[in-house]
Amino acid sequence: MRRNVLFWPAVLVGSIVVFIIGSFILWNTSNEDVKSAPAVYYKNSGLASSLPAPFQLKEGVTKEIYEMDEVLIEELYVETEVDSDRDGQLDKVFITVVRPPIQDEMKVPAIFWMTPYDGLHAKYAENLTVSGADGKTFIDSYERWGSYFVSRGYGFIAGHSLGTSKSEGCPTTGGREETLAAKAIVDWLNGRAKAYTAEGVEVHADWTTGHTGMIGASYDGTLATAVAAEGVDGLKAIVPVSAISSWYDYLGSNGLYVGTGNEGNSENTFEGRTEGLAELVWNGKSEVCSDIFNEMEREQGEGEYNDFWASRNYLNHYSGAKTAVLIAHGQNDTIVRPLNFTRLWETLKKNDVPRKMWISNEEHIFYRDVSDFLEWQLYVNRWFDHWLFGIDNGIMEEPTVYLKSNLHTYELDDWPGEDPELVTFHLSTGGELLTKPNEDGLEEESQSFQDGEAMLEFDIAQSPEIDQPNRLIYMTEELKSDFHLSGSPEITVTASFNGNDAVLSAILVDYSVIPEIVTKGWMNPESRNSIEQLEPIVPNEPYTLTWDMQPKVYTFQKGHRIGLVLIGTDEHFTDITVEDITITVMPELSELSLPLIPDGENPFEGDEEL
Repeated sequence: MRRNVLFWPAVLVGSIVVFIIGSFILWNTSNEDVKSAPAVYYKNSGLASSLPAPFQLKEGVTKEIYEMDEVLIEELYVETEVDSDRDGQLDKVFITVVRPPIQDEMKVPAIFWMTPYDGLHAKYAENLTVSGADGKTFIDSYERWGSYFVSRGYGFIAGHSLGTSKSEGCPTTGGREETLAAKAIVDWLNGRAKAYTAEGVEVHADWTTGHTGMIGASYDGTLATAVAAEGVDGLKAIVPVSAISSWYDYLGSNGLYVGTGNEGNSENTFEGRTEGLAELVWNGKSEVCSDIFNEMEREQGEGEYNDFWASRNYLNHYSGAKTAVLIAHGQNDTIVRPLNFTRLWETLKKNDVPRKMWISNEEHIFYRDVSDFLEWQLYVNRWFDHWLFGIDNGIMEEPTVYLKSNLHTYELDDWPGEDPELVTFHLSTGGELLTKPNEDGLEEESQSFQDGEAMLEFDIAQSPEIDQPNRLIYMTEELKSDFHLSGSPEITVTASFNGNDAVLSAILVDYSVIPEIVTKGWMNPESRNSIEQLEPIVPNEPYTLTWDMQPKVYTFQKGHRIGLVLIGTDEHFTDITVEDITITVMPELSELSLPLIPDGENPFEGDEEL
């Protein structure tokens, strides 16, 4: 099977653009309507509850009371339990500690942001640099979470992942070494690990209660997800935004390595997968890292799910986890695709982990609209107030899932909804999607199309009335009412291939005046029986292949048509074939199943025409 080289380090670009949002954050410095702070904060802290709390509330939410030019800043190195560069010494990771100027006996919780992207933050240092007491400075996150939370009475930790910035070791792109290195910082905040100044003087985190939260977007949020899966004492809550839950679901799909679908970022394409991203963020300090990157390249295989990917699947570790998780993701994210948050949600639910979720209708940038971001920012504030300060603000009694689709805003008890109704469509040689099998169709009837040259993204769904040699299109009649999709469409196709180097791509389309691609799914026929073992195909032998598209909530409006497009190579997502392939589909043995949102109306129910 060919290797895919169309993947690029998209998490990097996703982090850059989030900066645009951060620059619009509004700061409220009003001191009106201040409420007294609850004493519950000092429970289990060993301090007298009569001490004043290090925060004040405005309308039930911690408010800005500390000036950033008075905050205390120190740079430290935390000793981890890993030796990722194999030099016989435990790696130390570099952190910047930022905390408010509280009274000596006061203690505050900490919010921790871990990132491998120090080089990118340095690029925007002028805009993100915050000055504290004694002329010391720190570089804030793109969303400016450090300034936001420290001014409200939280400590803030900016950590740098293994082998990046001033940290020792080697980056391993989601490897367990990175997880344990980030975990060491939570351990230090809870007295279980050591930290030192650059001069080697040990420093204790005696200013904190040990109650810790983690936050971050893309790779940064991925590290939060990974640490939470370890069941670390003291890590009370996390907020992973556009984060990876399994690196295979990020880089692969059904036996294929899958790109991001973004032509504009093709300049960031690199030869390789996890090793290429590791090389990108690496600080270049330890020469042995190059050997480790080569090992990563060999171990990840050719598209199958193996031990390498299992070790980077954080969902496997959540059985003992108890950290509360607030997921945030854009359901149109082609970089960290929606399957990541969907499977994380299912795992949290299975293990009864406290959870909430916000799903926007955006891409890798979670929110573009300033008002939406400010609403989200306030919710994050309340989330950490509840879990780190112990403020009873009712957030856990509120709706579990907030979701914005193309037309509607939903407040749900679950994702994608309880017991969705499946509507199955049968493909026909007449190009139709039928809710009942075509009685006049013959199982042996077939249709063929060519692969070997990728269609442009714009052309995939255009002009469905025109036959094109490298696609097949199937459509419903015009909808008699709205159709509310909620979840992962499933496609079953019976097809044969006249060559070994094949891929099938299924694309769900909303056909109206201008066709709109709703979601996609990709399949390597060699993974037809298992993604853990690729089996060569026999040319011209038919196989029945079943796979899911990426989950989506979407409303097809009355008068529109639901369409399914089948192609081979999907430009910017799957690799281009090295030979021309004829793909022969047997429509009468193929079907598409779509989940309806629970309270949605089935526009096909009782429809004899379809």
